[in-house]
Amino acid sequence: KIRNKTITAKRWVNMVRSGDWILPGTVGGESTTCIEELGPRLGEGSGQVNDIELWPQGRVIPTYSIIENDPEEKYRSTHEVFFMPWTRKERAERGTIDWNHWAWSLGSWTQFYRWYHKDKSKRALDWFITAVSPPEFGYFNTSYGTNEAMMFSKCAKKIVLEVREDYPWCEPGANNIIPVDDVDY
Repeated sequence: KIRNKTITAKRWVNMVRSGDWILPGTVGGESTTCIEELGPRLGEGSGQVNDIELWPQGRVIPTYSIIENDPEEKYRSTHEVFFMPWTRKERAERGTIDWNHWAWSLGSWTQFYRWYHKDKSKRALDWFITAVSPPEFGYFNTSYGTNEAMMFSKCAKKIVLEVREDYPWCEPGANNIIPVDDVDY
């Protein structure tokens, strides 16, 4: 099952469509490879995408290709939860990035659970991407990104995992384990 669901970041970014909502991981589990591939696709014209909504949860790692390819946020909107130095700078210099101030604690649960639906096709987010540790016995572990990962996975139509060899398996709990059957890519 894992082999059949394994794709490259380049293949994923070619599946993204204009207007998609993307949650690129949690604090400590943010997407790096997929989101870096998204940057060059932002724009107008053949093969480009626009009107992308990004819902990052505190980017510990800056997404340089997004900033470089769309510095004025013409082709995407970013709704950031926690402002790190680079996001504060981006907001101060260009006035981009809005503050998703309802996130965290009760506000986060209220916001994201209103996007939850048992039927995946009716969920609000198009993509949830998160970094995980290598699989064990058909399960992935959200490792450093355990923070709200399960909630986000229940709000997205498609779940993409970036497997990182340097991510440890975190114990215990079912709130940081994603079965391969729940993963799209």
